[in-house]
Amino acid sequence: MHRLPAEFTPAATAVKFDYTSTNTNQVLFADYDMVQSEIRWVRNDGLYNPELAGKINLFNNYFGGGMGSIVFQTIRESKALAYSTYAFYSAPDKKDKEYAMIAYVGSQADKMNDAVKGMNELLTVLPENEKSFEGAKSNSVNAIQTERIVKDGILAAYFSDKKLGFDHDSRIDLYNNIKPLKLSDMKDFHAAHVSGKSYNYCIVASEKNVKMEDMQKFGPVTKLSLEQIFGY
Repeated sequence: MHRLPAEFTPAATAVKFDYTSTNTNQVLFADYDMVQSEIRWVRNDGLYNPELAGKINLFNNYFGGGMGSIVFQTIRESKALAYSTYAFYSAPDKKDKEYAMIAYVGSQADKMNDAVKGMNELLTVLPENEKSFEGAKSNSVNAIQTERIVKDGILAAYFSDKKLGFDHDSRIDLYNNIKPLKLSDMKDFHAAHVSGKSYNYCIVASEKNVKMEDMQKFGPVTKLSLEQIFGY
């Protein structure tokens, strides 16, 4: 009943975006009338490597992935510098794309400097807490053990793995890679991919509540217009 055309319209060529290299700190600032300040750290960090999957999964759980993580407990609970905070090492969905290290702090504008300092300290030196690490590892392992992929989720999981170059369920490798990891492996990963790196500071705040000279301490500041951000 559905009549097909003799020829289908050729698919448009996909737009290819080139990843930028973050060689020096810079600040991208957007002025918005609000009492809070929103700060996000962003940097690209190389092409996909399946051998890193286990370390990344466990690092995210330990470092900044939940309420028990180092970032949350330090910045929000211990220092009370933010109403929300997290950090994670983001893996791409295709093997020809790059990783990204992302961190975030949402704080009162008058606490922005202290909040940035607190996050930068964690990005520079990874705190070592064996109890927190064991809890993060248990969470990572249990999540894989209890996960069930059913119905059309099976097709989605299959195509996701295929885009990353797997010819089998990637969770098998992930599970086996996590099991032998130790806290020292997290410290090595942090040193290689997080610490001592340059970041793009993306800040949304009111210029009435944050000082330009404070932001310039993080790096050269570029004030963005709505047209630059949204394209109109």
